[in-house]
Amino acid sequence: MRKIAVFGRQGVNGVAVTTRLLQKAFGSIGIECPFFVTNSPLPDIRGFDAVIFHGWFHARPHKGDTMHGRSGRDDGNLNNIIGTAHRHNIPVLVNGNWDDHPNCAGWMIRRTDQLSKLGETWRWAVYSPWVIADPRLEKISKWIQTLPHQVNQFSGSADHNAVNVCIGEVGKLGRRKMVGDLSVQEAIDAILPHIPPHAKVVAYDRYANKNTPKFSNLSIEKPGPKQFLAWLRQFRVFVSLSKYESFNMVPAEAMGLGIPVMYRRMPQSLDSYIGFAGIGFNAIEELGFMFPEVYGNTKLRTALLRSGIHQSKVIDDTLVATTWVQALKSIKKRR
Repeated sequence: MRKIAVFGRQGVNGVAVTTRLLQKAFGSIGIECPFFVTNSPLPDIRGFDAVIFHGWFHARPHKGDTMHGRSGRDDGNLNNIIGTAHRHNIPVLVNGNWDDHPNCAGWMIRRTDQLSKLGETWRWAVYSPWVIADPRLEKISKWIQTLPHQVNQFSGSADHNAVNVCIGEVGKLGRRKMVGDLSVQEAIDAILPHIPPHAKVVAYDRYANKNTPKFSNLSIEKPGPKQFLAWLRQFRVFVSLSKYESFNMVPAEAMGLGIPVMYRRMPQSLDSYIGFAGIGFNAIEELGFMFPEVYGNTKLRTALLRSGIHQSKVIDDTLVATTWVQALKSIKKRR
């Protein structure tokens, strides 16, 4: 393959960052990847060897479907791409945006049924084998491809004298569809007794949230995109509280800096990517029990630091690009 059209979003959100990382990965093996905004007028895709649609295109297929609730031209463009690609035998990978939210499986099944009627040369791209293994998705498993997710590769390391703790993006902390039944305040309260009086529990606000949730003893900081890496280095531990998310990139980036990561077990995301390089928990009680060791046990911290940096280097540009290309080639209809 020489030329792949990549459709994505602009900005600093996770989908936009992942789109740019995919372009970078394909470029590392000499593939040209023109970028198109997902909700812009659709270009002619017939001159491309393949298409990757990496938009945030979830829409309500019918009244009452509360999953994501986004609509607009993204979905219409995807319909047109699938139909054109089928007629010209162009393989398409579509970002599944899969998470373990109760509404997501039903949405994905309905959307698969709609898209499969438009063409056959496409598949969902997801980032964990847990998705295909999910019994709720058994009937559409042939439409799903498990692929590696690239993250930013950083040089250098975190500040090993750091004392602060990061618990993620503040907008997600106030959304039940991200944290589920977890009490964010209880998580903060479980951390506080084990850090020095001058240390802070911090959340970041990258997207200028208008309705920032209020929590006691939580500092909210607003690092700019260019300052985010330097800002991230200040933390001693990163605690990810998300339960429903397709891929939580920032804790993975923190792990690559040598910051020990604790994460709420999400089989579809961090459990697969971080694995034994981090510490997973399912409940506040487990967080409270394990956090003091991750924060203060030197031997454990050294082991997590080394395994985290090693794990972050396993999935490089070449691996991502070649795996995605193999997946695209496997989708093409046999002539």
